Amino acid sequence: MEDKGIGIEVERNEENGSFTKEAVAKVVRLVMVEEEGEPYRKKAKELKDIFADKYHQEKYVVELIQYLQNH
Repeated sequence: MEDKGIGIEVERNEENGSFTKEAVAKVVRLVMVEEEGEPYRKKAKELKDIFADKYHQEKYVVELIQYLQNH
């Protein structure tokens, strides 16, 4: 998602792969508040209709479940 400009990777603890609350807060703050987060906010507005489309989202989940059951 980061490569497509629609997300930022949250730093993980190298020992166990977990996220700290500070790391999550830093990224949320950057995307939601900071000036350099504007491109992410703009992209989110562009993608809103795609992610809010209940019909297609349910279809994708059903297709994923069918794929997992078949493989």
